[in-house]
Amino acid sequence: MGCKTLLFGFDGLDHQRLDQLIAEGVLPNFERLRSQSQCVRMHNYPGLGAGAFWTSAATGDTPARHGRYFYLQFDPKTYDYKTFEQELAFHKPAFWETLDAEGKRVAVIDWHRGPFNEMKNGILIDNWLAHDAASPPRMSPPSTADMVFGKYGHDPIAGGYANQKIATVEDHLNFAEGVRKRIGAKVRLSVDLLNEREWDLIAPCFSELHDLGHYYLQLTSEDHELFDPALRESIGDPVRACYIETDKALGEIRQAAGDDAVIMMLGGPGIGPMISANSAMPEIALKLDIGAGAPPSGEANARRAYQSYVPNAVRHRIAPLARRIRRLLAKNEYKSRRFFSVPHNDNAGCIRINLKGREKYGVVKPGAEADAL
Repeated sequence: MGCKTLLFGFDGLDHQRLDQLIAEGVLPNFERLRSQSQCVRMHNYPGLGAGAFWTSAATGDTPARHGRYFYLQFDPKTYDYKTFEQELAFHKPAFWETLDAEGKRVAVIDWHRGPFNEMKNGILIDNWLAHDAASPPRMSPPSTADMVFGKYGHDPIAGGYANQKIATVEDHLNFAEGVRKRIGAKVRLSVDLLNEREWDLIAPCFSELHDLGHYYLQLTSEDHELFDPALRESIGDPVRACYIETDKALGEIRQAAGDDAVIMMLGGPGIGPMISANSAMPEIALKLDIGAGAPPSGEANARRAYQSYVPNAVRHRIAPLARRIRRLLAKNEYKSRRFFSVPHNDNAGCIRINLKGREKYGVVKPGAEADAL
């Protein structure tokens, strides 16, 4: 038993941090793999995040072709935003779809933001133990769910990293323990699959470094401006601990795959400090388009009035309605603008040109006029 090709995915893995811990001697399995392999440094598309990175890796194509650059995407017909739907909106197939159609036995486990499709010869597990899951867990064939939940359980940190209640030291420790249990469950599933039969490819993907990075990046270095010595004293360095746990997972699964398996590993795109002024992008775009003396947009005025006059206790209850009103004001304004800001990613802003022939009410002509703008 075993597999011909074993492809690891480590979402949130940072190559500089990996190199540092390998040098310290605490990641023997990563060190062994690197010493026996060809290592290639890759770069994500400028300004894009993990979702675009992993989708491009799954499809072998750019966001312009596979269709996913952010979970919110601009609709040129309505000038509104819509949520990207993983099972409907992809323009390109994932590599495992091609392999499955060729009759290969493939198992893909929690590929971050990958297309979901029905498998004929293998299994696909999506959003089971995933970072910030975009949907409830989905599995193909459907009978896989009974086996997975019955033998390996449900997500101990379900609901996404942002939905965890973390206020006390005990909460922090429970979160870290939930992450450890996640890794263990996925290792057991992967090893059991490898022991049950021969596979052409198995791809177990881990996103715990991404989950922990959101909470504890500031504890990885005393030079970080948000470093909290008291918290570090209480809970240690959860990110470092996760690298060590992930290294153990790599070793256990690799051993179960057999000596003849071809090993591949994809890690990234790393995680760093959140330094952004995205909230200023709409006003910047408006002043660039209409002029420095342009009054605030209707959407901006509505937002300021909302923040000034609506109490915090009320905002939480009416937040969905407030977002719909702001979008309605914005999309009506966008129709007459040459360009405007649209959601793109947390770490970068984005300006979209209101192009004739693409946007329903486009005002900028393609070609020389668009190039000049």
